[in-house]
Amino acid sequence: MATHSDLTAAMDYLAVDTWRRLEHGQPRGLAPSEESITDYVLFELNQQFPQILVHKPSKQEEARVGADWEWWIGSDTRWVCLRVQAKKFFGHHYRYLSHRPKGADDSQIDLLIEGCNRRGYLPYHVFYNGWGRDHFDGEDMAALHTNHRYFPHTPWQPIVIRNPTHPDGYEVVDLGEKNPRWWGCSALPSRFVLNLLRHSPPHFVPRYLKHAMPWSMIFSTTPASRARDHVPKSFTDAVDVVHWRLLRGPFNVKRLVHRFPPTAGEPVTPSVLDRWRLTALPSYMRAVLDGRHDLSAASLTDMLDGQVPARRLVLTDLEGFPAEPPRE
Repeated sequence: MATHSDLTAAMDYLAVDTWRRLEHGQPRGLAPSEESITDYVLFELNQQFPQILVHKPSKQEEARVGADWEWWIGSDTRWVCLRVQAKKFFGHHYRYLSHRPKGADDSQIDLLIEGCNRRGYLPYHVFYNGWGRDHFDGEDMAALHTNHRYFPHTPWQPIVIRNPTHPDGYEVVDLGEKNPRWWGCSALPSRFVLNLLRHSPPHFVPRYLKHAMPWSMIFSTTPASRARDHVPKSFTDAVDVVHWRLLRGPFNVKRLVHRFPPTAGEPVTPSVLDRWRLTALPSYMRAVLDGRHDLSAASLTDMLDGQVPARRLVLTDLEGFPAEPPRE
């Protein structure tokens, strides 16, 4: 059975491959779009891990909620929901971070955060990156090297990547811990993104990479990653570790007054997190879990309750990814 490390390794590979596709596609005008990258990485995760369920509702079922996909993580009656907005770099900027959908009064990021606040979901951005060695000067990319908190779960292991110019069609590369390609797919809480947008230059890529984590870190439960990210020892269950890391993001969880009441002076423990966790899936996600492809009836039920699905739906039952046994 696949472990947490198998999942994070696959996400690391997809991040590096996304970097490769953007690095070589951008100069030729052949770089994939945000939607294409999102469909590709979710398809690959679903193909490699059948316990990761992915469904893309029809156009009639889509809702403009400011999110490209909705990611339900947990098991049984303990669920955390991320609503994710994907943004690809253009030139030196995430050009459409402040995008306002046609006919909308609010920007996409405001719609995302507002919708998450109403439902108790976590708003996140996933950034797609990939450029050549001289794209940014050394001072700009130094921002990434000040990012001390997050790192890929297996920085000591070489990775096999596609390379059509190589005689074998692939190459084995030892990227090292701080190689930018680990950030080909990177994650950052949307509330933190909104705060960075208030400063100039608002869309400049290195400003965000300074704080973002490689997206594989969402699921990492290895002792090394727990130590680097200062995960409390009381957090032993995978749902607790993932939930705590997502709440913490790049800043201390105790400052998240929008998630925890300001009067809560108690330390953040698994039992505290339980009070802020969702205990039931909406009907459209139950339909995905049951293998039903037509979500029309389920979506209608949820819409009457004020819930609408995002463009893509992903469900990851963490019981399908047991922790790997400790090394001898």
